[in-house]
Amino acid sequence: MDEIPHSEYERPVEWADVFYTGIFRAKVLLKRFWWIFLVTISLGISIQAYREVKREPRFVSYARMIVSGRVALPESAIYTEELSNFFGTQIVLMESSRVQKQAQDRVSAHNPELKAVAVSLSASLLPDASIFILAAEGLEPVYTQKYLEAVLLEYMNFRREMRSQTSQSSLLAIADQIVTLEDEIEDGENAIVDFQKQNNVVFIQEQGTIAGTKLVELKNKMADLKTQLRLLETLSLEQHLQGTSSEQAASELMRISTLDTSEVYLETKYKIEQLEAERDEFSIYMKPRHPKIIQLEFEIERAENLLDIYRRQSLAKLDETQSTLLIQINNLEKDIDQWEETALDYSRLLAEFRRLQSGLDRNKNLHERLLDRIQSIDVNLNLEQETVTTLENASVAYKVPRQIVKNTMLGGLAGLAAGVGLLFLIGALDNRVVSAEDLSQRFAPPVLGIIPREKKAANGKIEILQLKDPRHLFAEAYRTLRSSLLFMERGKPQPRIFVVTSAVPSEGKTTVAGNLAIALAFANAHTLLVDADLRRGNLHKTFE
Repeated sequence: MDEIPHSEYERPVEWADVFYTGIFRAKVLLKRFWWIFLVTISLGISIQAYREVKREPRFVSYARMIVSGRVALPESAIYTEELSNFFGTQIVLMESSRVQKQAQDRVSAHNPELKAVAVSLSASLLPDASIFILAAEGLEPVYTQKYLEAVLLEYMNFRREMRSQTSQSSLLAIADQIVTLEDEIEDGENAIVDFQKQNNVVFIQEQGTIAGTKLVELKNKMADLKTQLRLLETLSLEQHLQGTSSEQAASELMRISTLDTSEVYLETKYKIEQLEAERDEFSIYMKPRHPKIIQLEFEIERAENLLDIYRRQSLAKLDETQSTLLIQINNLEKDIDQWEETALDYSRLLAEFRRLQSGLDRNKNLHERLLDRIQSIDVNLNLEQETVTTLENASVAYKVPRQIVKNTMLGGLAGLAAGVGLLFLIGALDNRVVSAEDLSQRFAPPVLGIIPREKKAANGKIEILQLKDPRHLFAEAYRTLRSSLLFMERGKPQPRIFVVTSAVPSEGKTTVAGNLAIALAFANAHTLLVDADLRRGNLHKTFE
C-alpha cells in the first residue's frame, strides 16, 4: 500500500483525552505494581517501629519566660526593639548556638560531675500571650534540667550584654558629638564677636528702621504724584478750566495752577452767553445790520478771542504742571532706589547677625539635650529594664513516653509517599502503549480497530468467531476492523493482502488473524489464511 502523508493523520491535542489516558495508565500501573505500596508501607512501618523500639529513653524539661513591663524614662530609649519582630527575634536568640554553647560551658563549670550529653532545645510562644515556653530534651535527666537552667541565665546575660554594648556605643557617639558641638559653639561665639566689632548692631537696627520708614513715605508720595499725572492725562481742558480736576484729584498743585484762569474763563464764558442771549432777543425786532446787533456781534467776537487766549494759557499751564510732575516722579524714583539699596544693606547685615545668633543658639540647645541624654543613659545603665524575665524555672526532667503508634503511622505515610514516587518513576520510564488514545498520540497512522479482551475457554484458548456468535462486542470489533481495512484506501482498489504481526510473542497475532479471516469470509469474500510463523505456528490448532 502507498504510504499516507503524515499531515493527514495530524489532529489537535485533546486535553480531556490526555487526562483520561493518564488515569488509565495509572490504573494499569496500579494493577500491575500494587505490591510496591505493600512493600514500601511495610518497610516504612518496620523501620519506624524498629527505631522507636531501639531508641534510648529521653528526658524533657520545661521552663517559661514572660515579657514584662518596662520602666519608661524620658529620652532613655537607647536600646529598643521593634514589637513587630520582637518575639521571633527572642526565639532565635534562645535557640542560637552562642547561647547553647555558653550554657554547656556553664553546666560543665558548675557541675563537673555531670557527663555532658546531647540536648536539643526548642522555644515557642503561647498563642494570645507574651509567654515563651522552652523545652530541653536529652538522654540524662539531671543534665537536661541543669542545661535548661543555664540556657535561661545565659540568654538573660546575653540580652544585658547587648543592651550594655549598645548603650556604651551610644555614649561614645554622643560624647564625640558633644566635643564637635563645643568647637562649633566656640567658633560661633567668635564669629559674633568679630561681627559686633565691625558693625554696631543697635545702629544698624535703628538705621534699618529709619530707612524702611523713609522708603514708605517716598513710595506713598510717588503714588500721589502718579495719581495726579494720570488725572492730568485723562481730564479734558474744559474739565480743568471748569474746576472739575481740582474737585476729583483734591490736589493742591492742580488747584493753584488752574484757580485764577478758571475764574476768568468762567466769567468770560458766562458773559458770551449773556451777549448771545441779548443778540438773539434784539434779532427778533431788529435787522441784522442794526448798530446794536453789530455792537453785540463785535463784543461776542472779542469775548471769544479772549476765551481762546485763556484756553491757550491754560494748556500751557497744564503742560508745565505735567512736566513738573514728571520731574518730581523721576527724582522720587532715584531717591527710592537709593533708600532701597540702603535698606537692603542694613537688612543683609541684620540677617547675617541673626543667622550667626540662630546657629549659636541651635548648637547650644543641642549641646544641652545631649548632656541630658548622657545623664539618662547613665540612669538607664544602672536600672534593670529587662522586658523578658523568668516566669518558671526549669522543671524536673521526666521521661518522654514512647509514641510507637504515632511514629509507625508516620512511617506508613512515608512508605506510601515513597510508593507513589516509585510508581510515578516507573510510569515515567514505561513507554508501552496501553490505550487507543495513547496509540493515536504516539503514532501518525490512524487506529483501524480496537479488539476487547476476551476470556479464555476451559481449554485455555479463545474460541474463534461463529456465524451467530453470542459475544456481540467481540464480533462487532472484528466487523469494524474488516470495514476499516476494506475502505481505508479512499477511492483506490480494495487491498487484497494483509499481514498481522507484533513485536513480541503471545500478543494475539493468531487470534486476530483467524477471526479477521472469518469476518472477511462472512462477508462473502474468498479468503486464504496463511500461517507464516514457521517456528511457533498455532493456526492449525485453532481451526483443528
